[in-house]
Amino acid sequence: NKESRVLIIGAGLIGLKCAEGIYGRVKSITVVDMAGRILPSILDEDGSAMMEKHIESKGVRF
Repeated sequence: NKESRVLIIGAGLIGLKCAEGIYGRVKSITVVDMAGRILPSILDEDGSAMMEKHIESKGVRF
């Protein structure tokens, strides 16, 4: 529903795929992760920051 606000716990591949799947169908998406950055097991800090900036430009919050 377009009025729903969604919180996704985990900024790994699965969490980001969930965000991608619901993008545009809900009011807002917020992603949180204990590591403090996205894709921590795949990307270094610079890559994580670049990807986070791109995803934030789509309206997803971290």
